[in-house]
Amino acid sequence: MIENSFIFKVTTTLYRDSKLRKILNFLRQWITTMFLGSFLVKALRNSEIKGEELDGGFYLKFLNILLNFPLNFLKGCYDCCGEVWEESYTLKFIRILLKPFDVFLSLGVFFILVVPDHRWNNLYSLIIVFLLIFLFILRAVAFKHKGFEIRDLGIYYPLFFLVVLLSFLTSIDVAASLRFFLFHGTSFFMALLIVSALKTKAGLSKYIETLITGVFFTALFALWQVFTNSVPFDPSLTDLSVSFGLPGRVYSTMANPNNYAQLLVMAFPFILAMMLRSDSKFIYKFKYCVYASTLLFAISFTGSRSGWVGLLFSVFVFLLLRKPSWLPFLGFIGILAVPFLPDFILRRLLTLTNRSVDSSIAYRGKISQTLAPMMRDFWFTGVGLGTDVFMRISGRYFQYTSKIPVHSHILYTQIILELGAVGLLTFLMTVFRNIKNGVVAFFNTEDSFLSNTIAAGISSLFGILLISFVEYVWYYPRIMLVFWMVMGVIFSSIAMNRRLKIKTSEGS
Repeated sequence: MIENSFIFKVTTTLYRDSKLRKILNFLRQWITTMFLGSFLVKALRNSEIKGEELDGGFYLKFLNILLNFPLNFLKGCYDCCGEVWEESYTLKFIRILLKPFDVFLSLGVFFILVVPDHRWNNLYSLIIVFLLIFLFILRAVAFKHKGFEIRDLGIYYPLFFLVVLLSFLTSIDVAASLRFFLFHGTSFFMALLIVSALKTKAGLSKYIETLITGVFFTALFALWQVFTNSVPFDPSLTDLSVSFGLPGRVYSTMANPNNYAQLLVMAFPFILAMMLRSDSKFIYKFKYCVYASTLLFAISFTGSRSGWVGLLFSVFVFLLLRKPSWLPFLGFIGILAVPFLPDFILRRLLTLTNRSVDSSIAYRGKISQTLAPMMRDFWFTGVGLGTDVFMRISGRYFQYTSKIPVHSHILYTQIILELGAVGLLTFLMTVFRNIKNGVVAFFNTEDSFLSNTIAAGISSLFGILLISFVEYVWYYPRIMLVFWMVMGVIFSSIAMNRRLKIKTSEGS
């Protein structure tokens, strides 16, 4: 109906012959040519992951043997009485129950996302992950599958986790560091489960769909908080003097608005990826459009400036990889949309870099002053794992803040203060290598699902890593867990693409 209207036809004709269209087309062609024809992209197209990266050396082989020891022990027991087990109803029931293991993995993620914070206990994620490990081992024995594939995590993530373990064991207060080690352990094994269990596109697709559906449910809850005005304005979260008119900042199922915005930033690129799937029917594209619109509405009411900037950056990276020709047009639409933004959003954005008028930004500066001497003293070794140990040591220094800071408000600073320079280096190498291998796989895959998924994962990481310059995003354990889930999805996609290439080369 709209396409056949007189106004639409006149507007289309005017735009088709306008200078604006010519300018946007020129920019589209320039960006596409510059990006896709650049030296970096050409190099990545011709790159391949080196064999030593896949092997990982002695320490990965040792970790693989260690992690698979319970599985191999049970397989040995099974082989001793295989004939008895093969005919048992118990084994048949286990095979029927655990064949769709990706369903259990997806349900675990959904539960982790949708439980409200006031009913959440971080012990739940630990229980879920180790229950999934038990089911994974049971399934591997029943179907005689391979066990954990730690080499698919690359060289550096296991090394980073080893640094975390050493920091825990050498902590000045091991008891205080224990729960933080469990947070890291839960995240590590979730990533390991993703790469070890999700070996098909159908399984990985189901996992991603469940993740973004769970986030969509949290967005619906956030909308309910908006429309019912159930979240009062909290002066501890926002400087009232510069953010007047701002409604209560929604947080949905997370601990606070910034945490919730970080979740939305990490999930949003995967919605775009599902929307752009070539095999997706119109009804599914419409569904993901609804998902995207709901998440955009929800993040606007979080009042999280870092979340808004992180979301824009993640979308920019995704479009740069998947649809670079769209950037000029969408950028132009975005500029036109600025005057129509709610006043409270514009006011929040205008105070983004003004330390003199926004107390939250000034407070971060005072934290930096407090921690500067601590950084000089402990930059190499760190003070020990966890914010509890961090607070104990930072309390010994002169406080520019009114109270001892809970954390440094910057992920990278917090890592170096807790784990030292080696911890930060191994973390950065984990992220860099995963992004680098992801980009190489993106430019060398012919599978649209994998290219979309890898692009979404890389974009998600760029968004949250940008936020991490002004937020300690791991302070809330569920956000840490989702961060490593995203890393796990990229690891899994890279491994899947590698297996497809091997299978193709063997068949040719």
